[in-house]
Amino acid sequence: MSHLAFRPQPTSDPADTFVRVTWRKSSHSTGDHIECVELAKASSLVGVRDSKHPEAGHLTLGQATFARLTASIKTGSLDL
Repeated sequence: MSHLAFRPQPTSDPADTFVRVTWRKSSHSTGDHIECVELAKASSLVGVRDSKHPEAGHLTLGQATFARLTASIKTGSLDL
């Protein structure tokens, strides 16, 4: 199993970075799916949050880290 290193991305105020962005829901987040996520892009960062509980906050990833994460998900290397 491969491991991804998630490093904090430097921002002037991470809490405000994703306040005025458009969150997009995954096309796979419909019907009976319980694994629902939304994404937002702000500058060179990508926000990821639970679409059912957006008030719970979000993960902030750099674009390169997000690309590695999605590649790992697609290949199944993060499957439990």
